[in-house]
Amino acid sequence: MKKIIAFLLTIFLLLMSIIVGYAQTIDLSVMTKDELEQLRSEIDAELKANHSTSNQEEKTILGLTKDYIEQYLISQDAKSISWPWLDYTYSKDWNFYTIRTNVTYKTVSGKNNPNVYTELYEQNGVYGLYYAKIGDTVVLDNRKDIPDSRFNGGKEISQSNGAKTNSNMNNKAIPVVTPTPEPKTFFGFNDPATNDNLVYTMLSYRESKGSTFNKADDGKVFLLVEFLVENKGTSSKSISFFSFNAYCDDYAADVSFSASLEAKTSLSGEIAPGKKLKGEIGIEAPKNWKEFELHLDTGWFSDAIVFKGTR
Repeated sequence: MKKIIAFLLTIFLLLMSIIVGYAQTIDLSVMTKDELEQLRSEIDAELKANHSTSNQEEKTILGLTKDYIEQYLISQDAKSISWPWLDYTYSKDWNFYTIRTNVTYKTVSGKNNPNVYTELYEQNGVYGLYYAKIGDTVVLDNRKDIPDSRFNGGKEISQSNGAKTNSNMNNKAIPVVTPTPEPKTFFGFNDPATNDNLVYTMLSYRESKGSTFNKADDGKVFLLVEFLVENKGTSSKSISFFSFNAYCDDYAADVSFSASLEAKTSLSGEIAPGKKLKGEIGIEAPKNWKEFELHLDTGWFSDAIVFKGTR
């Protein structure tokens, strides 16, 4: 008798689970157009909030990835490290991020161009790098330390599924990456900003009315802003003052050739690894300007770096 009761109870619970499952299924065929539009809006809002990366997020996690991978490759005696212009694939699930790209570098065995894959997690505004793989070689695996257990297994193959570890490479310590806070929105004088291994520091400004054959237009002055740029990378970098857009008191201003003719040294040229370049950017500004901004273009998919100065 007890076995029969137990069997009937099992059947009852199974039927109830099926009924509940059907009740929780959304039947799109019975929904009106307005209801479908509302559902689509809610889905789009969820995807945008928790499953789409912003330019700022991409810039932050890409910076961490590049720093770690470059430090690791340098520790393995790699030279001439460079990254692609466009080939970056990002994903986001709540606070968990991934990047897929590739890196080019040289070793004693020749030129290499392996794929790069990393996993990062953001907590309280701080981004941490927990997993990194170059080609088939896992160079960092701290997945077990990811605060959200849903992502402790990551989204890539684990070492047990065939990925090599760095034990086949030189026995050098893997550099430690310290997670950085959200990037600043603008930079002032003597406040360094980094882009693509170049460190830009705005030093000072001066005004000029021009010279005998090169004068500013009526009601304007040449505003000359001095920068120091240092190459922290492993390959030469070219810079130009035309990479900047200028604003005076929130109005667009010209980074002009005429103004730049009054510069002591132009902020253009090639900088070898470990070397520096100092020069001035020339702006045609209103004579009574109060504040200027210089926006450094950092690429199609990244926000500009903003330098700001006041009179």
